Amino acid sequence: MSERAIRIRVGVLIWRDGEVLLVRHEKGARSYWLVPGGGVDAGETMAAAGAREVLEELEMYPPIGTELLACCREEGSGAVRVLGNTWRP
Repeated sequence: MSERAIRIRVGVLIWRDGEVLLVRHEKGARSYWLVPGGGVDAGETMAAAGAREVLEELEMYPPIGTELLACCREEGSGAVRVLGNTWRP
């Protein structure tokens, strides 16, 4: 049995109209796609970790991280937001 500590991770599933947000990762010569997520810090809730991880991911286009975090904090009870094509080069 391994002596390594267990690390709890969170993944955030964001979907709209049959599409899912994925983040591209590169490790060595491999490239792969995952839902946004990562490790949960000590004392952090899963929801807080998920919100933090969404903001920490790779540059987001369109840049909707702030709006996604607000939606997470409101737990679906806030105003309706349109997070469509808001990115301008």
